[in-house]
Amino acid sequence: MKSYNKPLLSAATTILAHIATSDATFPLKKPDIRYSPWQELNSTSQEVAETKLGYIPITWNVHGLADIEDNGWWQLTQDEAQGATQLGWDEATWDCFIDHYGSYDWSELVENNISDAYE
Repeated sequence: MKSYNKPLLSAATTILAHIATSDATFPLKKPDIRYSPWQELNSTSQEVAETKLGYIPITWNVHGLADIEDNGWWQLTQDEAQGATQLGWDEATWDCFIDHYGSYDWSELVENNISDAYE
């Protein structure tokens, strides 16, 4: 079983709660595809998610189960980044909505003006 970083999860929860209540003011567009159940994805999206990102229905439908979600954009292979791009992510949206900035250290959070979400 995976162990989870409580402060990180708390920050992620705060960010997601903010997203849920104020999409219009959040600086990044929520990647709707990631919040769609596997069975609602078209066959092309399912194939990309599975072959390039390693998702299977259960890891897609239960956020945090897929190992790839522990990686920042900079840690993705070229093939993984290509798959993520095909599904609509870029570095900013991947690091926010998928990695939840877990691959960043504190100085990077400060440098990128993200640290206030963790304070």
